[in-house]
Amino acid sequence: MKTHNYAAVLKPANKIYAGVILNHLLGPLVADIAGLDITTDAVLVGAKKIKAMLVAKESGIFAGIHEVKFFLSSQRKICGSVRFVKSLDDGVAFKKGAVLAVIEG
Repeated sequence: MKTHNYAAVLKPANKIYAGVILNHLLGPLVADIAGLDITTDAVLVGAKKIKAMLVAKESGIFAGIHEVKFFLSSQRKICGSVRFVKSLDDGVAFKKGAVLAVIEG
């Protein structure tokens, strides 16, 4: 069952919406990169490639994949080659324990 899919209205191609996405996601990332986060400093030592599975802690409806893909593609200098190997589509209901996405880079 698909519900709440606003992808037709809120698209990263919309310059105003793209600005909102970047403002929302860049702030925390800049703090991490600037050495203001001790966890990031401890974990990110040198260039590493990772593969991660995003697993649901509880049931819900998946949303935001278009925004995250836009952010990663627009910030290659910061995010490098991070990409989604697979993910659910926006609006798809999922159960606790479901694999929502697999990313690597």
